Amino acid sequence: MDKLTRKERIVFLTTEFIKNAGRVYSLSEFCQLFSCAKSTLSEDLQIIKNAFSKGGQGELLIKPGKNGGVKYMPFMNMDFEKEFLENTAKVFCDKNRILPGGFIYITDVLLNTDTLKPIGEILASRFRHLHIDYIVTAETNGISVALSVAQVLKKPVVIARRLSKIIEGSIVTINYLSGTTRKLQTISIAKRAMLPKKKALIIDDFIAGGGTVRAISDMVNEFDVSVEGIGCVISTMYPEKKKVKGFESLFTLYEVDEENQIIRLLPNIHENSTLGK
Repeated sequence: MDKLTRKERIVFLTTEFIKNAGRVYSLSEFCQLFSCAKSTLSEDLQIIKNAFSKGGQGELLIKPGKNGGVKYMPFMNMDFEKEFLENTAKVFCDKNRILPGGFIYITDVLLNTDTLKPIGEILASRFRHLHIDYIVTAETNGISVALSVAQVLKKPVVIARRLSKIIEGSIVTINYLSGTTRKLQTISIAKRAMLPKKKALIIDDFIAGGGTVRAISDMVNEFDVSVEGIGCVISTMYPEKKKVKGFESLFTLYEVDEENQIIRLLPNIHENSTLGK
């Protein structure tokens, strides 16, 4: 590559980070590419880091030292995140979404790229400081959300299926009691889906009693993989005692009043978007 000026290097690096969010770059790799000292590169990266931070567009994570690296993690501007969550809460509260049994219809929101992409970005930002290897979810609505989060974090998705498929080969299966339907359910994960000694993030669309997520967590542990975090789009206020703890939800559903056609749902807005569990 021809010798670049500082401005040109910064433009090149910024474009590269945005295009490949989540990828870890070696500092030595850039020093060799630009034929510059690490001290010079570090100054360039600090300028980019500050710009991302001030613009509310994400965070540049820099690990100094001989084996140092750098990666860009996008996240939504807090003002835009707050506005998006509040507006989406209003969409979810439309009385026409009420389903028999006290449920609400959310599939269209989770399959609309205009809403799914921001949902993925916000959920990913809540866990971006975790070191994970897999994003695990259950079919079916959880798949779209997990894929959206995976797009940001650049991690593979593992699907826990209710019906095993022959194309997945040998499977690990677990039976559990659903917190939503109170019925005995079965889910399975292909044995080849995960390697041992890795770390996982569980993403789902909805958590009521937490039975499904607990089952997924137990199954992940069977692979000798640790669960580092749990996130979902909507969780219910009741039952208060759930089968999983410490999860992150974007919205809390307090009540579905079928008789009066009222949905009470509120967004969970973080004052500091760097929070993660």
